[in-house]
Amino acid sequence: MRRKDLISALVLLAGAVGVGIEAWRLGLWSGPGIPGPGFLPLLLAIGLAVGAGGILVEAALAGADNAAGGGAGWFSDRAAITRLAVLLACIVALVAAVEPLGMLPAVGLFLLVFLSLYLRGRWPAILLISGLTPVCLHLIFERWLKFTLPRGFWGF
Repeated sequence: MRRKDLISALVLLAGAVGVGIEAWRLGLWSGPGIPGPGFLPLLLAIGLAVGAGGILVEAALAGADNAAGGGAGWFSDRAAITRLAVLLACIVALVAAVEPLGMLPAVGLFLLVFLSLYLRGRWPAILLISGLTPVCLHLIFERWLKFTLPRGFWGF
């Protein structure tokens, strides 16, 4: 396992712990079934911890390649920088599309475009992820948490 993978995972995990402690301090619930101000930060902390675990698992599985210094870096070449620029452009487009399209269609469209660029030829996975994610967001936020997501001109 390369040292930078371990350091990255530990920094991410430390950030997850810090965010989790603050989320707990803010309070997870305002009332029965009503999320409090710490609910969303707790979800973020869980996501950061999962990401840290993913870095560790990936680094451990790639063991020999990482020990030899192989593997693609974030800024290893022009193609890597282009991939990051495309990711940034997709995120900016997502933010811009939330108001006119609504949160659920914007997220679905974002995932469809982004994944089609990065998972070329894996259309069943792309369509499944970009279709089920908005459905899960609807079920979690609108049905379970009773939180109204931004709606676009289509009404959802």
